[in-house]
Amino acid sequence: MTPADELRTAVEKLRTLAERVNDDLSLVDDPNDPNDPNGPLEAHWTQASRNELGPIWGAYAAAMHPGVGLAIADWMEETARNAEPFGKINARAVAVARAINGTNP
Repeated sequence: MTPADELRTAVEKLRTLAERVNDDLSLVDDPNDPNDPNGPLEAHWTQASRNELGPIWGAYAAAMHPGVGLAIADWMEETARNAEPFGKINARAVAVARAINGTNP
């Protein structure tokens, strides 16, 4: 598997997980409605994370919400796409991909 393939594998895994978490946040009637009595999506994510994981792990999980996962996936996808024509790849992006994939070099 090439480093670009490792990135693509991580992108697929991370996007799938982030989308599943977003779908699971069904508590929110309308996450874009500031007048929603349940509050914005971020507030639900933060509170649910802290309730389930405790204050320290919950705060970390809340900071790494699905939007962060999708942004990381976009970055890794762009890194893989841009690396192919030149044969060079961002080593930090590959390290992140390997951490997500649970693989070693």
